[in-house]
Amino acid sequence: MEKNKERNLEEQIRNVLQYKKLFHWGYITGYPIVTIFLGVFFYNYHQWWMVLTISILMLMAILTDYFLFHYVSDRIKELTRVNKELAELKGHG
Repeated sequence: MEKNKERNLEEQIRNVLQYKKLFHWGYITGYPIVTIFLGVFFYNYHQWWMVLTISILMLMAILTDYFLFHYVSDRIKELTRVNKELAELKGHG
């Protein structure tokens, strides 16, 4: 039973770190793709209302993404901290 708990804790730590890595890679690849798309879109469509609408929507998306990123980052830090504390308790116990 004890071995199962140790494996489970190590697995949780690995999963959190993997999620964090994939989360950051999503940002690294996602923002350049969106920027290229918007550049091509604005180059091809010069109607002011379309540019204004897309600009407002992108601003809302970036602000939402900013707060979501910080919320998820805080949760990842909290999970990492809790898992480290559990590992320390396991080591002392």
